[in-house]
Amino acid sequence: MTIEQPDLVDRAIKNKEFDLLNRDVFVENLIQSLIQKQLSDDGTVIGCRSTSYVVGLTGDWGTGKTSILNLTAAQLQNEKHVIPVVFNPWLFSGRDELVAGFFGELRETLGRNGQEAARQIRDQLDKYWGAIKFVAKTGALVADLVATGGIASNVASNMDDITLGQSKPLSALEEKRSLEKKIRQSNTAIVVLIDELDRVEDDEVRAVAQLLKAIGEIEGISYLVAYDPNRVADALGKGKGVDRIESGERYLEKIIQHPIPIRPLFVEDVETLLEHFLNWTEDIPATANTRQNEILEILKADVRTPREVKRLVGAYQIIMKALRGEVCPYDVLAYSWIITRTPSLQKAISEHIEDLVDDPSQSTMLNRAVDTLNNSNTPTPDGILGYGALHYDPILRKMFPALEGAASIDENDWMRISCRQNLIRTLYLGDPPSLVSRKVVTQVWELPQDALSLKLEELKSNELIFPFLDRLSDVYEELKASEDTKFWSSMSNAVRRKTDWIDRPNAERNIVENAASLLLRHGSRGGEITERVRNVLNELKAHDDLSILPYVLR
Repeated sequence: MTIEQPDLVDRAIKNKEFDLLNRDVFVENLIQSLIQKQLSDDGTVIGCRSTSYVVGLTGDWGTGKTSILNLTAAQLQNEKHVIPVVFNPWLFSGRDELVAGFFGELRETLGRNGQEAARQIRDQLDKYWGAIKFVAKTGALVADLVATGGIASNVASNMDDITLGQSKPLSALEEKRSLEKKIRQSNTAIVVLIDELDRVEDDEVRAVAQLLKAIGEIEGISYLVAYDPNRVADALGKGKGVDRIESGERYLEKIIQHPIPIRPLFVEDVETLLEHFLNWTEDIPATANTRQNEILEILKADVRTPREVKRLVGAYQIIMKALRGEVCPYDVLAYSWIITRTPSLQKAISEHIEDLVDDPSQSTMLNRAVDTLNNSNTPTPDGILGYGALHYDPILRKMFPALEGAASIDENDWMRISCRQNLIRTLYLGDPPSLVSRKVVTQVWELPQDALSLKLEELKSNELIFPFLDRLSDVYEELKASEDTKFWSSMSNAVRRKTDWIDRPNAERNIVENAASLLLRHGSRGGEITERVRNVLNELKAHDDLSILPYVLR
């Protein structure tokens, strides 16, 4: 099956081509609970009857109820002798609008069908609705037909001109029986699909429930109602706490004959969804190291609904575009999970940057050293970020190795969110004015000798040389070794005093310390990078450098 580029907007799918969870069988089973096919001797469908059941499609927010409803409606649309009607209570406000809206939607769908049988059912539906309106006009309450309270003053505009066509109209009950007879004679099944019940106000939830119990209880019409059972039970219940939920559940039992819960996602489902959506991003590497794979495994275990996957990957794509490849994609994926699930935790992270990064300020490093000498325990995520971090402990420890009592040591350290600059970038969704990007460092690194010297002088005068060196330290191993001699000789010239020491303070000293610290840090890592730093020091010696080299030797 060929799948087009996925839609990461938080909305339901509308056809099976985009159904990655293979819910075809589940939809087929749902349909069997709503209609019965009448077959000829050779197996041809010659008619359909509604089961007249009220089936509940239940699940928490984001579990895919609307998607399944859409898939069911699409499948019913392809069935012969079936008329699916989609009714969304979200579009109406108040009991009276809901009642009128229900009949209006039913009538319009029958009108669009074009079949003679559908037209006859619609005409009889008009008479039934007209009888209900007549009761209201003669002083009774339409709500008496639905439940209790409320006067039907608002009716569907396309029904305002309906006349009963007789001096003494039939009662609503008689018209209802005539409608049911018409539906039977048509050999046509009508299925009403109701969505968004758990998103409307409590009064509207109760109004829809009353509608289903009374006016909607028409033989020949089946209903599939999607809702969150806890939310709807709370809206229908009376009292407080457990009593309210229990009374609401008892009310639901009288309305919904067959509640069918949506199954939870299996880990394999989450893996399918994640892989599908992430395959369309250009930033996720084809292969992941151990820590990155561990982040993915934690996400697979934590995700509960298809909507969570879409929100996660949607946030990831937006943030990655803002960061322009500066930060490890897997760290951004983990961060996206945090902010989509608990935004307050993002605020706590922004307030405790120094406690989380592997390269904190000197004062924070001293405090950590003192804690180590005093045998203090390694800080925990909830100890730093508050109680809200407790559930996200595993993924926070993978994002910030300092919480494990260790620094990150993989080959992509410079991209890790545990580096202070990268964490600040992520929080700011880009480079704040005080930071220098990897792209700028690379561009400066590759400048010709003369242009490079001018650029370093410009960075000094604009007070950007320190953030430049910080980022250079992060990405140094990724830069071309062939440019080492040119760069470090230019840096040596840039930090050389241009005047006698007595004229002004030595402003270049801090720059020298940063540059020398960069070389010392990378020279101590071993392997090819150590040999590269040794060659740099030899070149500085050959160029009679009296700034950076002496500091390193000391």
